[in-house]
Amino acid sequence: MALGTLVLGGITVGPALMIGGFVLGSQGEKALTEARKYEAKVKTEIAKLNVFNEFLGQVQRRISELSDLIKALDARAVEGLEELECKPFSRERDARKFQQVALIIKSLSEIMKTPVLDAEGKLNPVTAIVREKYRTV
Repeated sequence: MALGTLVLGGITVGPALMIGGFVLGSQGEKALTEARKYEAKVKTEIAKLNVFNEFLGQVQRRISELSDLIKALDARAVEGLEELECKPFSRERDARKFQQVALIIKSLSEIMKTPVLDAEGKLNPVTAIVREKYRTV
């Protein structure tokens, strides 16, 4: 009789375990599907961050290039002004140097007025043109 009770108990527990296994299995599949969706979203966001990081690198390089150009032009302007100030101004002797210094100062003004980013927040292509234009001044 004890054996019969054990067999009958096993018969009722078996299907219950089987149904529980199916339920847990389907919940596991659902969780796995959700995890894969989340993984795809994370990968998309990482790709966006990588693109933005590259953009920031381009902006930083452009700012550095313009900064170096401004420093070089500023040094030349100061040197020219000091040269002009060290002796009384003579139109015949100093007119050319005065024009060069004025051109350098005008160049500095244009560079500093040119925004690095355009109205849409993208790298302003004019900065590359300005950089090349005044690289040889």
